[in-house]
Amino acid sequence: RGDILRRTGLNLTDGKDTAYHVRLMVGMPSVRLADDWQVFASYKYIGSDALIDGFTDSDFGLGGTNLKGFVLGGSYGLYRDTAVGLRWYSARNIQGMTYDPAVIAGQRYEVDTVMVDMNVRF
Repeated sequence: RGDILRRTGLNLTDGKDTAYHVRLMVGMPSVRLADDWQVFASYKYIGSDALIDGFTDSDFGLGGTNLKGFVLGGSYGLYRDTAVGLRWYSARNIQGMTYDPAVIAGQRYEVDTVMVDMNVRF
């Protein structure tokens, strides 16, 4: 860190090394028949030093670490083995840029993503 500070003038701060994912789901365990349904809400917290970026969910915040936020969604069975689903991902960064806040202040990263899907099993 001292070498980076001396060469660039930027003081890097430590990243967070904690990650967790809490999920609550209500409804059928699997949407397989007509009129089956399920809804869920989850909260994710992925510190910048908690995981390798390649192992994270690419839909949540467009992938990567240093993100926190929630996912809301549900599925509804239209016919046997046919269901539609909707998910809303809302993510924002935990820390600003990893540089000294005096150099780069107020940097926020926020991504909201809505996905609609249709699943057919055969």
